[in-house]
Amino acid sequence: MARKKAKTLRTENDATETVHALTEQIASLAHALWRERGCPHGSPEEDWFKAEQEVKQRRKGELLALLHDVRTSS
Repeated sequence: MARKKAKTLRTENDATETVHALTEQIASLAHALWRERGCPHGSPEEDWFKAEQEVKQRRKGELLALLHDVRTSS
């Protein structure tokens, strides 16, 4: 039982770290997009949403490439 609990905690910690890293990537990209737009006042959601979509696309591409590598190396 203790092993299962430890594994669950490790998995939860990994997931939390992953979410934190993705949030940091989105925040950094959103800030860069905002600066590129001349640092306007108002709608920060616009930059956040665009950054979130870009990070999701990058991650999707990375996962697809990894899947392709796994399939071709088998």
